Amino acid sequence: MLELALFSTTLLLLFFGVADFARIFHSSEIAAGAARAGAQFGLLSEADSADLAGMKQAALGSGPAGLQATAERYCQCPESGKRVSCTASCEGRAPNGYVHVTTELPFETLIHWPGIPATQSLKGAAILRVY
Repeated sequence: MLELALFSTTLLLLFFGVADFARIFHSSEIAAGAARAGAQFGLLSEADSADLAGMKQAALGSGPAGLQATAERYCQCPESGKRVSCTASCEGRAPNGYVHVTTELPFETLIHWPGIPATQSLKGAAILRVY
C-alpha cells in the first residue's frame, strides 16, 4: 500500500508537470500566431502597413481574451541596417519598410511549482518586410 501511495503521488506530479509544459507551449504558440496575424494585416497594402490600430486589432482578434498587442512600422537602410524615416533615401535607394507586431499573453500554471513563478507573461513577435 505504501508503494502505491508513493508511486501515485509521483505519477500525479509528473502528469501535472507535463500538462503545464503542454499548456505553456500551446499558449506561447497562440501569442506568436496572433503576432503573425497582426503583421500579415500590415502586408495587405502600403496603406495597411501604416494602419497600426488595424494591425493591433487583427492580432487581438486572433487571440484569446487577455491578449495585449502593440504594432509599429519602421524603415531601414538595406546596406547599413540603420533605421531611417520612410521618406528618406539610403545612398540613392529607397529604404526597406517593415511592420513589427508584439503580443503578450498572461499565463498561470496549474500547480504552484517551487522556484517557478505561478504567473508568467508569454510574448510573441513578428517582423515582416512590407516593401
